[in-house]
Amino acid sequence: MAVTFLAVNIVLPRRTSGMLAGYDFVSLWLFGGLAAAPLINNKVNFNQSISAMVAVLLCHFVISRLAVRSPVVSKLITGKPVMLVENGKVLRRNMRRALVPSWMLMAELRCSGLSDLSQVDYAILESCGRISIIPKPDLWPVTAGELDIPVSPTAQPSMLIEDGQIVEKNLKRLNYDVNWLQEELSKLGAVCLEEIYVASIDGSGNISFSYKE
Repeated sequence: MAVTFLAVNIVLPRRTSGMLAGYDFVSLWLFGGLAAAPLINNKVNFNQSISAMVAVLLCHFVISRLAVRSPVVSKLITGKPVMLVENGKVLRRNMRRALVPSWMLMAELRCSGLSDLSQVDYAILESCGRISIIPKPDLWPVTAGELDIPVSPTAQPSMLIEDGQIVEKNLKRLNYDVNWLQEELSKLGAVCLEEIYVASIDGSGNISFSYKE
């Protein structure tokens, strides 16, 4: 059983809860029921349950592959986005067809930082069930490019100490050593490395850390 769950974690596509398609929910529901069946009913054999779980896993994998390879299959399986608000006007027919009540649309507006429909340019019900809100152009945030402000490219931050352990491979990759790390942390008030739970360095060379509890 543990091996089967490990295989599921490796093979299944990586998605957040808000990006699950309908067949994802069905597969998870079936998988959970099959996993619990031998524990609830002793007449159900573990091997039979595992075989059924593997079959569900394979079916889910095949459907996911088909959805990626074929746009037609993807639309048949996951559906297509539905326009709920267009040019600031609520499309009542689409709202009814998609079974989206007005309170749900207003809740999504508030989650997007908008107070009323007059601020909305477009609202689209995505195939995963999420509602994408596009505000009117005059409410778009100003970017550094629009203000002609030069911005240096950001580098990915790196962990130097993780869970109290020095990440030596990151130090070597950055051409640093433990002595350098000790010196830099001492400048920030850290007495010894053993007291630090996590420490990281950003693309500008700034180090931040947190002590163990």
